[in-house]
Amino acid sequence: MEHHGAQHYEPQENWSGNRGFRIQKVHDRTRRSFCKANGILLVEIRELGKRTTIESMRRQIRKALCEDGRHLPAGFDEVDLTNLPVMSESQVYWIEVQEAAQAAGLEILRQSFLGADKAVSVRCPHGHVTLKTPRSILQGRQCDECYMEQRKKPLRLSDGRVFESGAAAAKVLGVTKEVVNKAIRNDRLFNGFRVERISWEEFRHLSESC
Repeated sequence: MEHHGAQHYEPQENWSGNRGFRIQKVHDRTRRSFCKANGILLVEIRELGKRTTIESMRRQIRKALCEDGRHLPAGFDEVDLTNLPVMSESQVYWIEVQEAAQAAGLEILRQSFLGADKAVSVRCPHGHVTLKTPRSILQGRQCDECYMEQRKKPLRLSDGRVFESGAAAAKVLGVTKEVVNKAIRNDRLFNGFRVERISWEEFRHLSESC
């Protein structure tokens, strides 16, 4: 069963407007095609609590099951749905974002949803505070600072200076980063300096002590 909010039927500003609507339509068509090809009964409920009442949802599910030749679950018509909490699509989406953030070890610092592409402040397990959109959190994007640290490899020169990457050292020394990287690989001096890779922990410690 798929619940469809307003963004499935018309552009919504907090869902990336026209661009988001076009993407949503593609996703919906893909989902329908997949379900049809794999014998999956797909029931789409439109804007529960706004355009579709709880009882209308029950009738819609009943009709879909019967038309597809499926048996109704025991007690289907007797289940009391009057106290079923009804949440908006945005509320459901925000809960999913929070769950995805928790799974990724991210702490959302501002607990308010302003839109799928409106950035919120997050803190990673290493203490980095960065801005990420709810959409990127759902997509499993990691902390930007951690990502850059994985790409960059800090180093130390024999005179005690430390740099966050070979490119940073090359810029200060007036050479190309290839020259720096070659010196590291071949364990050779360049510009009179010996250079070695160090960990990010060492880099932070040495940077703070300078």
